[in-house]
Amino acid sequence: MCVALFFPEIAALASSVGGVFGTGPMTTSDRTALLSAARGLSAEGRFIEARDTLKSRLHDYQSDAEVLNEYAGALSQIIRATGDFSSMDEAIGVMRRAVELTPDDLAKRRGLFLMLEAVRRNTEALDVIREIRRRDPSDPNAIAGEAAILMNLLRFDESMEVFAAGVARFPLNRVLLARQAWCSNYVPGMDAARSLAIHVQYGKAMRTLLPQRPAKHANAPDPDRRITLGLVGADFRTHSCAFYLLPLLKHLDRERVRVVCIHTIPVVDGLTSHFKAVADEFIHAPEVPPPNLAAAVRKAGVDVLIDLAGHSSGTALPAMHLSPAPVQGTYLGYANTTGLEAIQFRLVDSLTDPRALDVGEDGEPGGVMTRRATERLVRMDPCFLCFQAPESAPAPAPCPSEATGHVTFGSFNSPIKLNDVVIGLWSRVLRDVPNARLVLKSEALGDAEFAAIVRSKFDAAGIEPGRVDLLGRIRDIGAHLEAYSRIDIALDTFPYHGTTTTCEALWMGVPVVSRVGEMHASRVGLTLLNAAGLRDLACESDEAFVAAAVGLAKDAPRRHQLRSTLRDRMRTSPLCDGPGFATRFEAAIREQWQRWCATQR
Repeated sequence: MCVALFFPEIAALASSVGGVFGTGPMTTSDRTALLSAARGLSAEGRFIEARDTLKSRLHDYQSDAEVLNEYAGALSQIIRATGDFSSMDEAIGVMRRAVELTPDDLAKRRGLFLMLEAVRRNTEALDVIREIRRRDPSDPNAIAGEAAILMNLLRFDESMEVFAAGVARFPLNRVLLARQAWCSNYVPGMDAARSLAIHVQYGKAMRTLLPQRPAKHANAPDPDRRITLGLVGADFRTHSCAFYLLPLLKHLDRERVRVVCIHTIPVVDGLTSHFKAVADEFIHAPEVPPPNLAAAVRKAGVDVLIDLAGHSSGTALPAMHLSPAPVQGTYLGYANTTGLEAIQFRLVDSLTDPRALDVGEDGEPGGVMTRRATERLVRMDPCFLCFQAPESAPAPAPCPSEATGHVTFGSFNSPIKLNDVVIGLWSRVLRDVPNARLVLKSEALGDAEFAAIVRSKFDAAGIEPGRVDLLGRIRDIGAHLEAYSRIDIALDTFPYHGTTTTCEALWMGVPVVSRVGEMHASRVGLTLLNAAGLRDLACESDEAFVAAAVGLAKDAPRRHQLRSTLRDRMRTSPLCDGPGFATRFEAAIREQWQRWCATQR
């Protein structure tokens, strides 16, 4: 079985189960029948039965690489379908044994790499992918894998060098180009022109990889009729983006808009059932070929199709390149342009993407091709997001400084955002508040080797190790939000801001200080804080960021006041105004629909 697993958001787990397999004699009498039965069950999607069939005989085949590989594959497929990673250690241990037994089988090594990458055991994954590259230098997917792992290890320059060399050699490899685009968003110092060029390169390659015929759509071009809105992505499940989709679907006027949700990955959970209930139609199309996904969109009669994933996991961009809907846009899940000509608009606001920066190729304001996007920028002011807090959110706790006697800063952002620039900024804040501490929490910090890398960066910046606490991921959402009781002030990352982490911090009464840049990803904090009435904490320079964080640390009355009032302020702000947001969203997509209808007359 081919094992394929890549989820950037899953948590780091403990080390793999090593040494569980013995070296006793292997029973071979029914080996063929066993493998045939397991593969047949897997082919039908009955992975739990395949796992159980193999597990019942695994002790007889402890030295059979194919049986072990099939068993690890069944485990990984169950993980993909359920999102439950409790058996990942076992899967990794089994796959390691299979690789040891067949060292020349690169398919098994790739399976092991994907498992390690999925649980953010990046240093182990780097060793495996480099061995694959050594054995097969012509594998572009291995190049993309190595570059992505280097990015996860905060080796940004090395990562982009590997990407550049790989793209120069394989300029039409879609996986390589897509992962280069995704990773480029996290590179400190990435300017708008270079970012745009990387994304445009993907779009140009797609025109060669999937040649388009002129799209003919049967959609009736009536500008005022009820339109069918398609939302396509990987987030119709327990995921941060779901907390922005739910208020939208709840408040859209269904007499004016019919909603089709298209879920592109295998994982489904309890929240998926909720989306199925609120959507007019729900299509589960995990990892289907682009022409098939495009056909499903057409069959559903989608008038306006919105991409929610961009170049991240569960992308539908190759299908959207085929223009299955007459009007196509991108929103929410990807903080940059897609680079695709087939996507006509992108939903933002005037703070994330101010018109002053909306300059065309000829240097004049306006135009479709701007400094930052291939899509037309459609601004949904005052804020392009609407947040719905989890129902399990506990009440805000008192400021921890009341008990500890010192201020605690914190950030629960993705570890890939912990670059030298942001660590340098945070270290300046800690030096100016000598008794303060910093708490960081993310999935990768549960890995001892990655935690050591992060500690070394703070040490190089002059911050004693004892002042920085590193926490791994907390899976339960309520417990995760409870962890905000440990921090007084949240520090945003830069140049890629937090989104859900910022909303969660504010909901838990924790003010956030953000450093504003020029790219969309470095301006999301500005629009969130502005909506919550904390614009003064969105800072336009390093000096202003440090001053704001230090000033807030010294202003105990303001911190206490915010702790007790921020949640109510959010409830009544544009950031949590579901009905108002849905109205603006519908108006935005209606305008794009009417533009297309006008071209059909």
